[in-house]
Amino acid sequence: MPQANPYKLAPRKSLLALRFSSLVCLVFVASVSASQPISAQEKNPYAGDAKIAKLGEYQFRLNCAFCHGLGARGGGRGPDLTRSQKRHGNSDAEMFHNIHDGIPGTAMPAATNGGIGVGMSDEEIWQVVTYLRSAEVKAPAQPAGNAAHGREL
Repeated sequence: MPQANPYKLAPRKSLLALRFSSLVCLVFVASVSASQPISAQEKNPYAGDAKIAKLGEYQFRLNCAFCHGLGARGGGRGPDLTRSQKRHGNSDAEMFHNIHDGIPGTAMPAATNGGIGVGMSDEEIWQVVTYLRSAEVKAPAQPAGNAAHGREL
């Protein structure tokens, strides 16, 4: 009984593999484009999420700690980011834009398109913002009462 030539079957298998790969890619692209992208929206989609803050800490260490220090308390070049009042904006959206676009006239580069590290996605930037919020040192609350009245007593 004659055997099939394995070299004649190879092109068919290659074509089948190519079609399957194309189908997988098409399904992936469709699913990604159908989902809502996380971008420069006004509200942090991860605000207060401890798991996301941990992911943000990882991204911070990879991309930001060289200038801002491991705990975000400032380093050789970058300022302390644990203070609740920041020089270039305090809202989550302002922090996002500062990281995403950089701050002109400062050493802060853009985090995307050839900026720092390997480039950060919008989702990774929101993770860093969430981490920075979790690392902020909260200002002590003002003591209750009236100090002037206390002196009188």
